[in-house]
Amino acid sequence: MQASTALDASDPSLDFMATKGNDGGQVRAPFRIKSRTQSWQLNSAPSKLHANETCNEKVVYSERCQKQHNRYTRTLDKAHGKRGVYFEFPGKASWSLGHSLSMVYLLHDVCMRAGRVCHIKLHDTDLHMLLGYRSGQSWGPPVSDTECSVCGYKLDKVRKMSLLSGSFSWESEQDIEGLVSELRDSLTQLVHVTSNASIAFNSHSFLPALPWDAMPEEGNPRLTRCFNSFVSHPRFDVPPSTQRATYLLGTSFADVDDSLLPPRGDPTETAAWVRAACGQESLGRKTHVMSDAPGLTELLGGRAVPQALLQSSRQKAAAREVKRLVVSDVVVASRSAHLYAQSMSALVRPIAARSMCARRVFQMGHGSSACPDFEDIFPSGLFASLSGEDSTPSLVTGHPCGGLARRQCRDKFLAAMQGAGED
Repeated sequence: MQASTALDASDPSLDFMATKGNDGGQVRAPFRIKSRTQSWQLNSAPSKLHANETCNEKVVYSERCQKQHNRYTRTLDKAHGKRGVYFEFPGKASWSLGHSLSMVYLLHDVCMRAGRVCHIKLHDTDLHMLLGYRSGQSWGPPVSDTECSVCGYKLDKVRKMSLLSGSFSWESEQDIEGLVSELRDSLTQLVHVTSNASIAFNSHSFLPALPWDAMPEEGNPRLTRCFNSFVSHPRFDVPPSTQRATYLLGTSFADVDDSLLPPRGDPTETAAWVRAACGQESLGRKTHVMSDAPGLTELLGGRAVPQALLQSSRQKAAAREVKRLVVSDVVVASRSAHLYAQSMSALVRPIAARSMCARRVFQMGHGSSACPDFEDIFPSGLFASLSGEDSTPSLVTGHPCGGLARRQCRDKFLAAMQGAGED
């Protein structure tokens, strides 16, 4: 299903984790470089009701990030129309928003260290249309994007750097340092860099650590919460929110081809799967639910997906609206004090890395989780494992598909995960 891209891929750096995780703890995401090892701490784990903790994102940013904000803005103002770099990644993205957003942070770090304004077109993600600098500037393409017509460059002085070498890797610190030096030393106003190299999938090495990381001391201290928030500010209005916890619920429904989707889901079937995973059919008003399955978003989060988007995500306008909804979800999740995610989630790290509010991050199986059995009911790659017809999949006791053939389970899964939609 192309309409849901937020939770449709796991983090390759966590492939060694074969069972559901139950770790959790403080967010090691600094606001300033000098406070790299410091973070907000809670003396005890939150209760399932998520104690009365609220966070005003704007106030926290003003209090904790104003000096950095002013420094970043001065750098951009100084480079405006004089020093820029346009990173173009052609083709379609085949990975999740989590990986793409992490890559955006990394590219902006390259630009800032080179003293240049960043312009990015990351495949077909449209992130440059949805996110921008917190100072109000766009980091969209300076040539093809009319929103960037005031970038100030003399387009006859654009230098097109040849394709990055075949051996270049966005996961190589040495390669990136070499690129930073070249961009810093170049006298060209606007350098256009086309990259066919795969984006970085090692966000654990350049974004703040999660409690369950094998080596939590890793992470690039330049990429602080203040920096990541500055370069990923929404360019559209996101409604205010008061949720204190966010659950990132990946089901593998995003792997389903549109042609297999039923017109509408079955709420009764959805309720059966939710009860098996969470033991209840609602997580409460103070909990934000982010999922690749519209059925779960409707039942657990109380938010119906417009019917027009349930099966038309390949139409350009619908696809763009879905991307906007997903990015809006990321912004809302960033306002939560507590984040719950599956062991293999690729999205929880970039959310925590830009959040002004996140204090603690927990794996879904943690004792404080409202859905401790979620990873048993929705193991990684569930839909792919249901290929075939007659054989019975190996699933945990009490699974909604217990005793059913793969084909039957596949039908139940599709009916449960598809939303009923709103007209």
